[in-house]
Amino acid sequence: MGLFKFLPKAERFCWCTRNLKCASFIIIFMGMISSIITSAILCKPVCKELYNVSSPIKLPVNILRWILFTSEMLLLASAFAFLLGIFWSIRITADIFIVSILLKCFLTILYASLIIVQEHYAHCRWYNTQIFNLIVYTIMWCYFVIIINAYEGQIE
Repeated sequence: MGLFKFLPKAERFCWCTRNLKCASFIIIFMGMISSIITSAILCKPVCKELYNVSSPIKLPVNILRWILFTSEMLLLASAFAFLLGIFWSIRITADIFIVSILLKCFLTILYASLIIVQEHYAHCRWYNTQIFNLIVYTIMWCYFVIIINAYEGQIE
């Protein structure tokens, strides 16, 4: 298959292992854990006032929050499918996992941008410190996409 042939190929994961199958397992479990944690934060936010305060973008923020929750569940399901795809040598599961990662990263950046605007109407300042985490998180997932794409070429 290979929908993402234009992406660079990596030979190592974190400069320590050449076994990209092992690296894919690590990425799958990190994806599952981060999806569960992010979904929990989206369902039960730290600052409820952030979603209840009156602002011009209250409705788009709440709608995007649940779209992001859905994309987290999609990432969780695609991670599990990719795990099975590794054992059964199904290459398309890697592409599905990569697409769900890219969708999640796009929605996360959009959501964080709206939250930064939304927090100016609330007394919550918790999300202000999370922009650095968002940047690191997005770079990390982009690196993971490159590793998974490199491993997809090895699936027989």
